[in-house]
Amino acid sequence: TFSEGSPITGHTVLSSWLRMAKIMKSRNSNSGFFENLVGYEHLSATSEGIAGLSATDDSIKISLSKSMPKLLDKISFGLYSIVHPSHFDKTGRWLMGKEGLITSGPYKIAEWNDQRLVLSLRTDYPSDLIHPHPLNEIEIFWKRELHPKVDVAMGSEFTSPPAADFKLQGAPPSTILYMRVLSWRNPKSAFFKKESRIQLRNLFYKNLETAGVKPIRSFFPLIIKGTKELSDTTKTTTIKLSGSMAVPIWPHQSKIGIGASEALLKTIEIAGLDPKPKEISLGALRAEILQQKVETTWDITGSTTGILASDPLDDVRFMFKSKEGILLPDETGEILEELDKKTVDLQKINELLWDQGLIWPVTHCSSGLWVRPDLDFSEINLVLPPTSFQWIGWRY
Repeated sequence: TFSEGSPITGHTVLSSWLRMAKIMKSRNSNSGFFENLVGYEHLSATSEGIAGLSATDDSIKISLSKSMPKLLDKISFGLYSIVHPSHFDKTGRWLMGKEGLITSGPYKIAEWNDQRLVLSLRTDYPSDLIHPHPLNEIEIFWKRELHPKVDVAMGSEFTSPPAADFKLQGAPPSTILYMRVLSWRNPKSAFFKKESRIQLRNLFYKNLETAGVKPIRSFFPLIIKGTKELSDTTKTTTIKLSGSMAVPIWPHQSKIGIGASEALLKTIEIAGLDPKPKEISLGALRAEILQQKVETTWDITGSTTGILASDPLDDVRFMFKSKEGILLPDETGEILEELDKKTVDLQKINELLWDQGLIWPVTHCSSGLWVRPDLDFSEINLVLPPTSFQWIGWRY
């Protein structure tokens, strides 16, 4: 059932997925699932169904135009969560704000404001679908000063734990920290010419190394089979450019994040450009990336993303093709052509990213959560997002 007691049926799942499939198609965004449904090509905003989905009260039938061996992994992603039918109309338009949201998982929303989100465990949820010693209440907040005592903290191998006895529950080094050039479409930008981008990247790496940070010359983590580091295509020479460059002020607090920010600012100054730091709005930044504007608020930004290193292809397709993801740039279209092939050469994509100079990999790290020693994370797979709180509980 949903958190307010109404039943979740096969028809509920179908209507929720049909809504999201229409939204994705209207945005020309590939998810790796919906576009494989039979009849997807005929789906329109006014469609009342799709051939690839049918349902009864207690089942849903999925018909695919191509094989998807990892279908269950795919539909466990948050994008495919089941939404209560009262939260959207026939056109798929969202009807609710933060108040009165009905959930379909083991927790219900007790409070949600700009400072925190409080989740309460549902007493009616099946006990075999949650941790045997579940957390009765979860308070999520984004600013440490709001609540100095924490039990779980987002982190990586480059950050320190909130307390000495905390342990890192994480994945292999499959989180990528990178710089992303945004203004490359603008003829007035210093990043418009590929040669300038490569020279600036080489100088950026030199400044990183001077600061004691060894950059990785591969976007994809080296634990992915067949992935190799690449070589600088030109030597760093004296660069003299003119004008200004808008650089966002990052919230990174980790050692590597601060090092990357400082190295970039130094690179811009050495190149003769005037850095113009601006406060970053992640929503506005994401909107610019999706709209692919010629003129952008920022010229370059730092970012992170994760990848399932043991089976990366779906993640890579999502990175380039889905507007729900990070929508990586492809200046020449060669990467998208490679991704459409039956057998994809990931190292070739790695080389094309390197050659285009729009993405500057900085390092690969292990992302995860710093947790209290009495919390049990043994039942959760931290490699696959999002974090499923129902599998986190107490050790006793």
